[in-house]
Amino acid sequence: MRFVALVGVLVLAGMAKAAIVPVEITSSMKFSPNHIQVRAGDTVVFTNNSTIRHTVTADPSLAADPANVVLPAGAAPFNSGAISPGKTFSQVLTVPGLYQYVCLPHERHGMMGQIEVVAAEFETDFESL
Repeated sequence: MRFVALVGVLVLAGMAKAAIVPVEITSSMKFSPNHIQVRAGDTVVFTNNSTIRHTVTADPSLAADPANVVLPAGAAPFNSGAISPGKTFSQVLTVPGLYQYVCLPHERHGMMGQIEVVAAEFETDFESL
């Protein structure tokens, strides 16, 4: 029983700390930054700092051109719905790979962004055990 408990403590101690990564939705119909890299398990928070509604959509079935949306194998599509000015949308990404997303109302104006998700690194602090 002690072995199982020790393994559980080691697993929890070795888990990477998830980060919150901001992306701004701008008045010039852009995601800023346009390309980010995060670790699996991080949360990307999109803040609409423009004066109109936008979406963050990584679902090829909803895009005007499905080729504008890319998901890694095994990743579930997502769609924020309309994000009003001043509001946010958060998405946790757990599957490593490239995600390319669009703003549905402004896709034809080139409003797209990319998120590269890399495998989470494990940090172990055995001194605290």
